[in-house]
Amino acid sequence: MAHTHSLLKRQALGLLLAAVWGLVFAASQSAQAQTETVLYSFSGGSDGSYPLGVIFDNSGNLYGTSSGGGNGYGTVFEFTAAGEFINLHAFNFTDGSTPNAGLMRHRGSLYGTTKQGGAYGEGTVFELVYKRTKNIYSYQVLYNFTGGTDGGQPATAVVFDSSGNLFGTTSAGGTYSSGTIFEIPWNATSKQFGSEQVLHSFDNENGAQDGYNPVSLVVDRYGNLYGANNAGGPLGVGAVFEYPKVGGYHALFFFDDPLGGYPSGNLLLLPSSRTTWLYGGTAQSLYRISLTTGDVFMTYIYGSVVTGVTRRSSGFYMVAGEGGAGGYGLIDTEADWGAPTDVLYSFTGQANGDGAYPIGPVVKDKSGNIYGATLYGGTSGYGTIFKIAP
Repeated sequence: MAHTHSLLKRQALGLLLAAVWGLVFAASQSAQAQTETVLYSFSGGSDGSYPLGVIFDNSGNLYGTSSGGGNGYGTVFEFTAAGEFINLHAFNFTDGSTPNAGLMRHRGSLYGTTKQGGAYGEGTVFELVYKRTKNIYSYQVLYNFTGGTDGGQPATAVVFDSSGNLFGTTSAGGTYSSGTIFEIPWNATSKQFGSEQVLHSFDNENGAQDGYNPVSLVVDRYGNLYGANNAGGPLGVGAVFEYPKVGGYHALFFFDDPLGGYPSGNLLLLPSSRTTWLYGGTAQSLYRISLTTGDVFMTYIYGSVVTGVTRRSSGFYMVAGEGGAGGYGLIDTEADWGAPTDVLYSFTGQANGDGAYPIGPVVKDKSGNIYGATLYGGTSGYGTIFKIAP
């Protein structure tokens, strides 16, 4: 196992992502490289507040969730390629409340989770099915968690395998009340989802070393699942795990105090000629794990929580929720492991400016423009949708 830097122990804090966000300041000396434009500032009213990232469709429309606003329980929104903001759904608690993660687009429809609300108050999996004949999205709850052995309080985005099966995690419930990995299978014949199934119950009791509070999940082309737990493990600061398609949960790596901990943001799979790398971030570092050899490499990143990593033509984009020239977060490019970073933009946090605390991975269009969301800032202070031009 190789490590490029030692890291200090970090406690993760935050208002909306309490298990993920950390309040650390470290200024970047890199110069501003690109032009940022605020496409939309959330008002905190019917349009929502505190957006949690954006995704693209094939026509260049952006979609996302907000954790507040609407009826007071969060929203699902669209920002069209023509610049129109559309509130697709406002949660009312009965059908879900307080999304804590972004969306996944599959077969033209949108899927996500709410951490609270639903029939039992323990969160939901929802879908917005696209009705082509009417050009609208129709909202419906796919599953209501009970908080029992089926899990409760999902806090990560869902993923799909090549067969259309849906997978996700919960932060509560399960056999040991420490959360679960779950599946909602897709029946290709009936073209309907089946019943929720628990694949694994996290166990952080009685000396177990699963970890708990999952913050990310990703699936490879073979159907193997990989995720990160923000807490638990032998030293209590998180773990990275694998759940193979054939079953058999096991931990890939346990974080420890000198090497950072409290993983945050999404995971990214990047194949190379020799291995497939699993990239992710923590409250103070960026890490990658070889899925062939198990080697783990970590490097100190700005002393700031990493909230997103996104693939690019060479390397990846990294989103830091804090740090940068003003301490309000930045976006940079990583060309290769250990290579100098190129800061594309540092956020200023001005109330009428560019936003503050970018969250989630960014997305890129065919012209090279980068799009994303900030949790705070903008005209009213409730977050923004932004664009960074090349």
